[in-house]
Amino acid sequence: MFVHRGLILLLAAAGFRPTAQAADALITITGTVQWGVDSSGVFGPPNTDLSGQSFTVTYRFDDTKGSPFVDTCDDGEIFGSGIGDTASSTQSNTGVAFITINGRSFQLGTGRLGETSVTSSAQVVLPGCGSPRNYGSFNVNAVNTGDGYSGGSFISTNGGISPAPDTTLTADPHWEHSFSNSNLDGVSALTLNIGIAFLPPGASQYQDVADVSASLLPSSITVTGPSTPCDICSRIASQSQTSDGQAESLRLCYMLFGALKELGDYRAAFLSNFDFINLFPTVYYDVTQLEMQRLAAGTTFAHPIEHMQEMLAFFDAYKFNRDIWNAGGIAEPHWQAAFVAAFAADMNPAMLTAIDIQNVLTAAINAHVQYDLARALSYSFNHNFESNLTPDDLQPDFLASNQTLQDSAATAATDIYNAVNASGSSTAFLWPLFQQAWDAFRGITRGVIAMRQQAWSAGLTGNLPRDLDDSALIAQPLSNDGFLETEGTASCRVTP
Repeated sequence: MFVHRGLILLLAAAGFRPTAQAADALITITGTVQWGVDSSGVFGPPNTDLSGQSFTVTYRFDDTKGSPFVDTCDDGEIFGSGIGDTASSTQSNTGVAFITINGRSFQLGTGRLGETSVTSSAQVVLPGCGSPRNYGSFNVNAVNTGDGYSGGSFISTNGGISPAPDTTLTADPHWEHSFSNSNLDGVSALTLNIGIAFLPPGASQYQDVADVSASLLPSSITVTGPSTPCDICSRIASQSQTSDGQAESLRLCYMLFGALKELGDYRAAFLSNFDFINLFPTVYYDVTQLEMQRLAAGTTFAHPIEHMQEMLAFFDAYKFNRDIWNAGGIAEPHWQAAFVAAFAADMNPAMLTAIDIQNVLTAAINAHVQYDLARALSYSFNHNFESNLTPDDLQPDFLASNQTLQDSAATAATDIYNAVNASGSSTAFLWPLFQQAWDAFRGITRGVIAMRQQAWSAGLTGNLPRDLDDSALIAQPLSNDGFLETEGTASCRVTP
């Protein structure tokens, strides 16, 4: 057997084409901690025994970075592929990782806690060249030696995640192509090791920041490949059994990508210049982007058209009020209060604290979920594409979005951290801010899930909450559908 790697001509010939624009592949692994000790309190109180806790590890690989490769036999048969980098800077590394245990998360490769270099790789191997092995291998290793920090961390699949005997993990040799498997061998495990200390300014001794060792036994793995709006929308449309349903799916999906375009513009402004007015749309963007990927996967939502209708009605309310605020007008009372709170916080950027972030974000979430969501649901119930569907039919899809809120928290927290970091705040400030922000996110997410259930009940009965000034909510705001659709289709260069 002889393995050839880095053959770009083979990559192109086999369809392994590096993209010109950023394209992230997500690998989500869930399971149970075999054994683990958290001495420092990253995933709970100090000296916590993590054994038996559930975990989620999410790797995110940017295929425009790093070095792609393919694995081939002497006869040219392709039996695997991957991507990797070696000791890259935290701006150029291809892979990052988010580990969640006991509802709390840690991340590697995103540049925080003095990370100076990152090594990462992703690989899928099929049986080939006389070898029966079939596995997926994913690794991120970070070195933390900058800004007063010392140490490092890694999360590794070691010899790879393998399927149960006499089964296959995936039949596709392309590491980015989507698949899901919950029939694993029950033996191959991930290793997590975190050992980071910090030397405060003027101090003579390092203080432990994170000290964790654990073995994680996976029960499922899901790969969601990089997708353009065109790809995501076509995958969602393919789930419909009628031509009318497919056309409506495409229309709604393109409109949602138009919404993502607007939210993404606010997020870009937030990341380049931290401002509280764009904090909420940044989180909103991260949640919506992940929800679209889950819709495209076709395994979570039974009624994607109606779910997208709800998402659009929900966004319409935010857009309506944000456009009014941007133009210097007076928004609906619940949003006016949230915008004023963000504006007031922006007046004192030097006094930034985690409590400020929590308060501003909570005010916006309350406005959007308590008021906008109840109204959007009430409107959607009366405008379902499939008129025979009942709220009972749609509720499982609604509840499934709770998982999206939880899974997107790591990305949202990273955006906030990066925006604060770009604002010039000191490293000594950033670490306690991030720890406090994670605690806040956990509380906010729990509160949002409970609030969503209340909004469902209000939308179902039509007993909508009264606004902050005790006035009745105005009728459901509706955006210019054609404008959003045009924005969404522009990235695909297709005609609506």
